Amino acid sequence: MCILGTSADLVSAVTYTFSTIAQALAGAVALLGAFALYRLQTIDQQMFNLGRHLLDSFSDRSDIVDDFYHGRYETFIPSVDAHERTHSWAANQKHNWTRFNRLKQLYGSRTRLIPSLKTSIWLSLYTMGASVAALSLVSKIVADCRLATGCLSAGVLLFVVCLFWYFRLIKSMIE
Repeated sequence: MCILGTSADLVSAVTYTFSTIAQALAGAVALLGAFALYRLQTIDQQMFNLGRHLLDSFSDRSDIVDDFYHGRYETFIPSVDAHERTHSWAANQKHNWTRFNRLKQLYGSRTRLIPSLKTSIWLSLYTMGASVAALSLVSKIVADCRLATGCLSAGVLLFVVCLFWYFRLIKSMIE
């Protein structure tokens, strides 16, 4: 006798658990993905607006201008930071430093958000795929009580890991 109950109970437990996991993650990916993409779009627009104002001081440096307009912030920010300050930079130094520091903060937020979003999506897709695979193998899984217990435990564990990554994603969106 299996600790999880009769064979019918086991079929129900496996079926409902894995179908619920797949549906819940599909909804969460759609909702959190939309919010994350909106946040990325907002960050990108703010970075563009701030950087555009900084470019007036670096019109003599085509490499800095090109990096900015091609979205290569990983080289644009260090180049601006290291560049010898021009007369226009000095004239508006406080204002430019405020813009530049805000741009660096936004870039940091963006670089934390993207890996968290990617990990959340891939982990969710993997878990949903495993759940659908488990659903197609219910009759084989429930034939062995230990296999059923292991599969249910693994499914719930993967679901909890996805929730943990969603928490990290939400945290990186509100920073």
